Amino acid sequence: MDKKDLEAISQIVNSAMEGVKRDLRNEIFDRMNAFEEKMSDRINVFEEKMTDRTNAFEEKMLDRMFLFEQDYGKKIDAIFDVAVMQKDKAQEMYKNQEKFGIQVDNLDTKVFDLDQRVFKLEHC
Repeated sequence: MDKKDLEAISQIVNSAMEGVKRDLRNEIFDRMNAFEEKMSDRINVFEEKMTDRTNAFEEKMLDRMFLFEQDYGKKIDAIFDVAVMQKDKAQEMYKNQEKFGIQVDNLDTKVFDLDQRVFKLEHC
């Protein structure tokens, strides 16, 4: 074998190696693309499931909040109304006590003897 034959064999081996490299590279790219598509599909399915679960949870929480507001909102309103009415009653009773005190003082001046009436009128 001479140098030309070795160069020819080298070129044949190099061209064959280039073909193998190209085929290997294409196969790797194809497998990577298939893997990316598969992962993309799985990620999309996972995102859809998570979105559905999140929406279901949000809807469930809104339903519970509505029931809480409906049940306890009425009770809170009733408690507030009672508190306001008690305040109004207390103010009315205070006014009535003042009026009653004035009436008692006026009756005291009419009922008791002269000394007590004068003392009461002088100190009012």
